[in-house]
Amino acid sequence: MRVTKTTVTKIIWLLVLPFPLFGGTGARYPPFSALFGIATALAAAAVTIWGLRTMRSTHADVFITRTFSASWPLYLLLAAAGIGSWEWLSVLIWPLVIWMGIVENHYVLTWAKNLEPDEE
Repeated sequence: MRVTKTTVTKIIWLLVLPFPLFGGTGARYPPFSALFGIATALAAAAVTIWGLRTMRSTHADVFITRTFSASWPLYLLLAAAGIGSWEWLSVLIWPLVIWMGIVENHYVLTWAKNLEPDEE
């Protein structure tokens, strides 16, 4: 089995993108914080599994955009959960940095498109 740059890029993307979602929440409501943390981790795992299933049939640039779009609601859910006063900033800044730096950066998407081998 040959591993291409595209496959490596997609796998790294799937490891980095949901990473903050697996850390728990530290919510203000102790009875719900464990349950909410588990639900968030399960949702992040579902997005990751979905990403693994669609990895082979999707170009790298489209893959990056779609998986981020699927993860974005989870970040917003964590921010709305009433976590500590400063943590919500990191929860919102992390996806914003990813969005501006990678997903909407046409240089990165052009680079991701060029990872695909030319099919003739």
